[in-house]
Amino acid sequence: MGSLIINGEKIPFTDIATGSYKSTDPYFQQSLDFCKAWLLGKETFELQTSGSTGKPKTIIVARIQMEASAKGTGQFFNIQKGASLLCCLNTEMIAGKMMLVRGMEWDADVMLLKPIANPLAEIGEARFDFSAMVPLQLENVINNADTSSKLSDITYLIIGGAPMSEILRKRASAYPNSIYQTFGMTETVSHVALAKVGLQQSPVYKALPGVKFGQTEDRRLVISSPMGRENRLETNDIVQLISDEEFIWIGRADFAINSGGVKIHPEEIENQILPVLEKTFPGKNYFIFGLPDDTLGQKVCLLIENGQVGENQARDLQMQIQALVSKYAVPKAFFFLEPFTVTASGKINRRATIERLA
Repeated sequence: MGSLIINGEKIPFTDIATGSYKSTDPYFQQSLDFCKAWLLGKETFELQTSGSTGKPKTIIVARIQMEASAKGTGQFFNIQKGASLLCCLNTEMIAGKMMLVRGMEWDADVMLLKPIANPLAEIGEARFDFSAMVPLQLENVINNADTSSKLSDITYLIIGGAPMSEILRKRASAYPNSIYQTFGMTETVSHVALAKVGLQQSPVYKALPGVKFGQTEDRRLVISSPMGRENRLETNDIVQLISDEEFIWIGRADFAINSGGVKIHPEEIENQILPVLEKTFPGKNYFIFGLPDDTLGQKVCLLIENGQVGENQARDLQMQIQALVSKYAVPKAFFFLEPFTVTASGKINRRATIERLA
């Protein structure tokens, strides 16, 4: 059986199961408590959804679902027993908990770090077979001269929690190791599909073993998987379905804007205008959203995480965007607000941020 490595100390999972190891740090102790419950065969777990697309809620997840998720990921990457894992995600959330589950199910050694902006700044010259990060962590690792070279020391790295920007995908694709963007949700206990990071603007997501995809009439993705709570899960994700095992993600149905009878998916527009925003507001978050409009029904708006800018700069930004998107998708209004509201797992909470404009 593998072990958990905390502050350089290697603790066998067998010792965690008996409760013979305790930590004075509350974060590490709650991770140990979860591992102990898992190792003693607990059958159900309460998990919090992130709240990025709705109100956070508590759901009950069965052990068998989490086992299926760990098994599917292990098969996808052909992870062998005794592998070395890096866990740098919040273990109070599903993504971090699943890193612990993978370690226990794969008989792996798991280095456990607190979730910080640049996790590789906390390690020495260690190499890892597998790890998971959120896009912000990956960006900070790449931007730091001392850690950017360490990224290649992770054989398989999955990125989840939020979509990667086109610029980040391009930068990550320059590394020789295998980096994947994930697709999943708390209801499917982590990811059900993975897309290899490369130069393509619309990455293709491939199903984990045992997962199948379908689609509703309005193009929403339907998931059938052993890690889901139900055999058929209808999502609010609009996709281009390639086969029952592959799709291209378009955006969230609940974020869609109906402007003059034309349906616009904000995430598509956000990718298209990225070059302009990176040039004008480098490093700033932004997103497209809709507001009620007497003529159009909804008008397209752009919200940027920044202080108020001049009218001329906003007009110039609008003209640059016009060259990149269809006439229906050009923002009719610009808003500036900082900081954006985020969820407990670090995702931008669009609804809560928009509500602050009122």
